[in-house]
Amino acid sequence: MDRMMLLSELYAVDYEWLVNGGAEKRVPKGREFDIEPYRRRVAKMIDWLELKSFGQWGRETPTSEIDDTTVLAQRDGIGDLFALSVADKSNSPDYIIGDLVIGDTGITAEPGDMVFFRGLDHPLPRLRQLRMLRRSKEGDLLADLVPCNPDFLTETISLDDSYDRIIGVLVEHRRFRGGQTNIK
Repeated sequence: MDRMMLLSELYAVDYEWLVNGGAEKRVPKGREFDIEPYRRRVAKMIDWLELKSFGQWGRETPTSEIDDTTVLAQRDGIGDLFALSVADKSNSPDYIIGDLVIGDTGITAEPGDMVFFRGLDHPLPRLRQLRMLRRSKEGDLLADLVPCNPDFLTETISLDDSYDRIIGVLVEHRRFRGGQTNIK
């Protein structure tokens, strides 16, 4: 058997493509990708503006098809998974512009977790570390949302009034070589 024929079978590519170039890759019968076993691990890339309303009206992550916005997380999500590309320097050097972050809406946030939250005074949601649960004089449960970069402000929120402002908890962080994701 020709070595090129052997290679084409081994790598599941068309023989003509190996020899002449230009032919399409063929998927061997029985090796088609089935997303169903991975359904709870699929996160769709959204932008920070979309995150502002994510989960607010019971919207589920569309996982019916795989495309350029599909990210497969390492573990199943408890709630809906979403993926974002870091867009600012508020959490540098731990999270730099272009890093991929994956959040889960089904995890209850605890002190020390990195959370995605909607701010009242800022148009876009942010990623911050949840810290210092305490009671105010009025009895409200307060939490500080702290950026990793000390040049940015810490925000204090009342969890009693605005717990729904915490959208999800960070479950995965990926840094790409060169600093930018190619996922749109």
